[in-house]
Parts: sequence; C-alpha cells; structure tokens
Amino acid sequence: MNLFKFADIRRGKDSSDRVGQFMLGSYIILFLLFLVLPLGALISKSLENKDGEFIGFANYSLYLQEPALFQSLYNSLFVAIISTIIVVVLAFLFAYAITRTCMPFKGFFKLVALIPLLS
Repeated sequence: MNLFKFADIRRGKDSSDRVGQFMLGSYIILFLLFLVLPLGALISKSLENKDGEFIGFANYSLYLQEPALFQSLYNSLFVAIISTIIVVVLAFLFAYAITRTCMPFKGFFKLVALIPLLS
C-alpha cells in the first residue's frame, strides 16, 4: 500500500518563463554581437598581412622575436608587484588603525572607507 500519493502536477508556462527566456536570449545575442564577432574579426585580421593576404602565424612569430616585448613585460610585472605590495601594506595599516585603536573620528574614517562599496 502506497502511503504517499503525489499528484502529477505539470506546470504550465507562465509569463515569468517567457521573461526569463527573453532575457537569456537577449543576453546571448548581445554577447555574440559585441564580444564574439569583434574578437573573431580581430583574430582573422591578425592572420593577414597589411595587404589582406593570409599569412598565418607569421605576425605572431615576428612579434615574439622582438627583444622589447620581454623588457616591456618585465617592466609591467615589476610595476604591478611593487604597487600591489604598497597598496596591501597601506590598506592593512589603515584597517588596523580603524579597528584596533582609539583614535578620534573613528566612525568617520570607517564611513569614508566604506563609501566606495556603496557606489
């Protein structure tokens, strides 16, 4: 004997389903239109020379042979690492000063620190 009987409830399509499908469809169309298509055009353009003839990965091999490329990558990494260290240390000191000390206007400084989160 079956103690639990469940009704076969089939949910019909309501307006919220259509709204969700519309939102998802519009997102996919906009994603394809503004991201995938331009990216595909850029990749296909990068495989051509300045006259529009297909040359494959020759542009990439020339680019990777440039000595200035690795110097610029090194400079970018150096600046990123140094600035990250400075920002983390300053943020830690600011957070420590706000939470662990009895400084005047402590509430004001907490508010100023949280304003970027609200925008």
